[in-house]
Amino acid sequence: MLVRDLKICVYDKSTNRFFYKNVTKGSIGNLENNRNKPNLDLVLALSEYYDVSTD
Repeated sequence: MLVRDLKICVYDKSTNRFFYKNVTKGSIGNLENNRNKPNLDLVLALSEYYDVSTD
């Protein structure tokens, strides 16, 4: 299932570390229903998940 497997790499400036953030069902639903536009991190995570190019 996409929602279980999809994680976004996020940089935390306060700790100077990267961590992975889970994508929620609500986030995917909002994209599917054109309520939100994906940010670049999500676009890259989706392209890696589906092994496709973003161009």
